[in-house]
Parts: sequence; C-alpha cells; structure tokens
Amino acid sequence: MTKQHPSTRTQRLLTQILSRFLLAAACSFPLAAFSDIMITPTRLVMDEKNRTAEVTLLNTKKETKVYRIFLSEKIQNAAGGYNDIDTKEGEFIASPMLRYSPKKVSIEPGGYQRIKLSYRMPANLEDGEYRSHLAMKLIDSGVELSDYKQAPENATGMSMTIVPVLSFSIPVIVRKGKIDIDTNINNPDLSTTDGKKALAVTLHKKGIYSSFGSVHVYMKANAISDVVKIGEITNIAVYRESNSRTVHIPLTTDNIPSGATLQVIYEGDDEYEGTQWGSASFTYQQ
Repeated sequence: MTKQHPSTRTQRLLTQILSRFLLAAACSFPLAAFSDIMITPTRLVMDEKNRTAEVTLLNTKKETKVYRIFLSEKIQNAAGGYNDIDTKEGEFIASPMLRYSPKKVSIEPGGYQRIKLSYRMPANLEDGEYRSHLAMKLIDSGVELSDYKQAPENATGMSMTIVPVLSFSIPVIVRKGKIDIDTNINNPDLSTTDGKKALAVTLHKKGIYSSFGSVHVYMKANAISDVVKIGEITNIAVYRESNSRTVHIPLTTDNIPSGATLQVIYEGDDEYEGTQWGSASFTYQQ
C-alpha cells in the first residue's frame, strides 16, 4: 500500500493539494467536504479517450483515519437519491470494467491519498453509459470507544453508546459512443416551507446517457423590471436509468408578485459546460 503524508519531503506537494481544494471550494468545482474527509472530484467520467482517473482524499481531522475502498452498485430514484442494488440487478454497471488501487488507505492528520482508477473496454461493449460508485468506508476513526460520551456512572438500566461508522461514495461513469440526450422541464410548483420559498420542477430525459449540470431560476417581476436570478442548485444529474427527476431549488427571495414570469434553465457543467439541456417559463399566479 502506498501512503503519503506530511513531511519535509512532501510539504510542497501537500501545499499544492491543499491549494487545489481551496480553489475548488472557491470556484464550485467538484469537491465534497464531509465531517472527516474532503474528496475531489465528486464524480468521475471515463470514455474511449480517457481511460484513467484519480480521486484525492484529504483527512481534515486530528486523528489518523483508515478507509476501505470498494465499488458499490446503486440506481437513482425519482427524488435524485440512490437505492442500493445487487450486482446481478445492475444491467449497466461499470465495475466489471474498472480497476482501482489501493483498496485500503491510512491517512494521517492533514494528509492525503490518491485513489487511481482505470478501465478496460470489452471489444463487444455496446454504446451507452455504465456506472458504479467508488465507496470509501471508515474502518478506523483513530478515536477510542472511551472518547465517546458514556452514560453517567450512577445511571440505572441499560445504556447504549452509538459509534458512527461513516461511508461516502462518488459515481464512476464509463461512456462509449456518441452522446445523444433529449431533456425538458415541466411541472413547476412554487411552495413555502418554514417561511422560505422554493421551486420544484421535474427534469425529463430521453436517451442512454446521463445529463449533468445546474438548474437556475430567473424572475421578471413585471413588464418594466429587469430579469434577476433568484435561485440555483448545482450537481444535478439525471442518470441513464432515470426517465425523470424532481429537483427543489431554494429561492433567494420571498417576494414573488402575482403575474411575475419565472424562467427555469438546466445548463450543463463539467464535460457538458456550454450545453443547455432545456428551459421553461411560466407565469406565477397567487
């Protein structure tokens, strides 16, 4: 197992990695910050020309963390979340084509580890998109059981200590063939929760590839007002197995007058930057 950690010899490289994380956070590049670890990128895409990729894990805690790395299979549900499936259920899984290393990592405080991936394309692979998820499961947190909050010594009856076991995963996508996607937006629904307005829309997709990008909401309050951006949500994918997905976009204003025109635009990000998947406009009536 190859392990990298802060030292005089590696300090310059660590500084570069930290700079990349900070840049990703500032520019909204793919970056995930969890309670114990930072991960970049948050999705991987490989194709006939790009058959290798890597993920960087950064330990943000004061204890050494040990993770087991493995591939898992998931399908997307209508709300955009994931449901675990058995390998045999996955018709379009990527794991049989993927190789990765290492399979177990120990990362010291402030240290980082790269996970390298590659894939071998079978000669008879049909055009389309295949996906599995690279999972990182915490198997040693560096924290002793005694460090967790215990029941008072004078407590009576049965007590229980809950020790969290954390795991994270990111999608790993393999594509073959020319990408052809048809996407549209409908079913707008403006609602208020806890005093905050949000707009729900349904993204519909046709094709054997996934879309990925951000959903933006603009408002023109009346005929003489300017168009202003009032909401957005990023990292929105509609995967191959999904025909539709409902997204809820938080709005930055509660002042939406009756008769205002709202426009919703779904734009591509990452490899799809510059692509507009679809747009829809509607008039809000109280």
